[in-house]
Amino acid sequence: METITKYFKTSKYYYTLLNKKQKGIYEALEYGIGQYATQIEVPLISAGDLSLIFFDALLRDCPLFYYVEAFTNIDFANKNITLVAPIYKHPKTFIDSKTNVILRCMQRLDHVKSATDMDKVKFVHEFCMNNFEYDYTAYENIIQSISLKDTPEDYAYSILGPILRKKGVCAGLSKFFKLSLDYLNIKSLVVIGEAKSPRNDGTMDSHAWNIVKISGKTYQFDVTWNICHKGHIYFNLSDDEMKKDHVMPSNVPACTTVGDDYFAMNSLVAGKPTELDVIIERNLREGRKKFMVKIQNVKKPQKLTKKVLDTAHNCYEKVFGQRTTVWYSHHVDTSVFFISFGDV
Repeated sequence: METITKYFKTSKYYYTLLNKKQKGIYEALEYGIGQYATQIEVPLISAGDLSLIFFDALLRDCPLFYYVEAFTNIDFANKNITLVAPIYKHPKTFIDSKTNVILRCMQRLDHVKSATDMDKVKFVHEFCMNNFEYDYTAYENIIQSISLKDTPEDYAYSILGPILRKKGVCAGLSKFFKLSLDYLNIKSLVVIGEAKSPRNDGTMDSHAWNIVKISGKTYQFDVTWNICHKGHIYFNLSDDEMKKDHVMPSNVPACTTVGDDYFAMNSLVAGKPTELDVIIERNLREGRKKFMVKIQNVKKPQKLTKKVLDTAHNCYEKVFGQRTTVWYSHHVDTSVFFISFGDV
């Protein structure tokens, strides 16, 4: 693993939350797992505190540790030590065989290394959007308590899903997003919270997404839901915007900046429904027949659909002198409309 970790400046947010003793144990585990050690000696520590360091800090910070899944431990109180035995998912030969595969994937990002932080993040986001899909099979098997062990879907929860199979669930996609930003020296973290289920049945599931630091400001990203929705709804959001359909933990950085999201950056925000015609007409005149619009200050979203459809029809007729079919979908939680015209 030494040959691959040198290419990454791993952002270790969860490490910063630990106390001095916990940081020492984190560092020992990090080094040992990096060496594929079968036993790692650390200062005496309770199983609960060890789990916090192992699962809630180390494995969240380090997506490259896809090959370790748990540990066993034995306390030697008379020597004041705990012996930790990592449980590895894959043999060392498998890990070695995937090193160049991971690096080749990351090297596809090389040409943006000198770009601005924002352009780096945009590129990684678009890379994910254009190359990966959500692994619904893996998700449904877990929901139904079907074991993924020794199946291709098992990769979905780590960076191997996106890299080897071009698909993953939220855990794998958010870890890949972080790994890519680590490679480009952009600070980020994986957030574990809750969000609406992919089944669209109104239930909440455990969910993973990212917080990214760009030019000194922190933003919320959910690349998984952007892939699922085929849009940029969860891009550079503030906490207030994310909270509309995500439940966040309390131990993550605050994201307070507004006005830098995808819609604001691309002039796709209607402060009120009457501004829709300006946005739709401009996009049509610029040759776009498929785009998204975000409408703010919506009090009755159920009544908004007719307004959007009527405005879209009227704008198309004004620009092209004829009528056409208008297709749309409405993401109610965020008041985003996906609009397309004709056979697009």
